[in-house]
Amino acid sequence: TLSLADPAVQSGLGVFETVAVREGLPLDLEEHLERLARSAAAMAVPLPSPSELGRQAARIARTTSLRCHVSTT
Repeated sequence: TLSLADPAVQSGLGVFETVAVREGLPLDLEEHLERLARSAAAMAVPLPSPSELGRQAARIARTTSLRCHVSTT
């Protein structure tokens, strides 16, 4: 639950990466996750572990032909 005083609510603070998926595989996932981690650190946005993000992104990529969008606020 987010508080109305949370910066994510007040100013739209958040970070995201969009990952292309081809044949059920996320492309350049490691590079995307590294960039996401750098952005999150610069904005003091907490993230799940890189391995957890990677597992979830791979799971989404396997189950959809859409782009995998990892977002956190």
